[in-house]
Amino acid sequence: MIRELFRRVMGAIVVLFDALSPASLAMLLDQSKGTVALPLGNIHSLLDVTEEEDRLIRLLHPSFREFLLDSQRCFNTTFCTDATEAHRHLFECCLRVMSSCLRRDMCDLRRPGTRVGDVLRAVVNKNVPFAVQYACRYWVYHLERSDVDPQEHCGIAEFFEARFLSWLETLALIGRLADGIAMLQLLETRLPVGTPDPYSVLQLTGGF
Repeated sequence: MIRELFRRVMGAIVVLFDALSPASLAMLLDQSKGTVALPLGNIHSLLDVTEEEDRLIRLLHPSFREFLLDSQRCFNTTFCTDATEAHRHLFECCLRVMSSCLRRDMCDLRRPGTRVGDVLRAVVNKNVPFAVQYACRYWVYHLERSDVDPQEHCGIAEFFEARFLSWLETLALIGRLADGIAMLQLLETRLPVGTPDPYSVLQLTGGF
């Protein structure tokens, strides 16, 4: 149990596209903060991690990431990280977080037509947890690096049907709306030619 937890947590840290705090990582992985901290307690020489909830977890030695991802060099199965598996796990975590947290009017502005630029960043961060921000920005990139077939994954279609506009709204609030277009275009390349794709949703909704 501890061994599998360690692999899940370390695997996530190794392949994350942006550093997260212990609290944000726990939310993303759907674990308690104590559970996430448990497997990291004995490797402080390799990680910059403290009990401070807002401090980002970082690898102290960049080469350690390459070592853990290389099965030809890392023979310890507890430490060795399968990048494809880790990305698949994080993709599923991102999809779960977005599906459970995204909603209309994330910042409770209750003022239709409010300019994104008029919303204070502090208000956004208070209402949109960093784990949710991370999921919105990177879920497609984790999907791309996993072995998940988007055409066969029913959760993706359900997400676009139920949370598509909320996802775009959240990206706009965190100043990453352009990333949404790039992700949709990337997702389109993963689908067979001639099949309906999520990018067509933009056309149906009149674009941005």
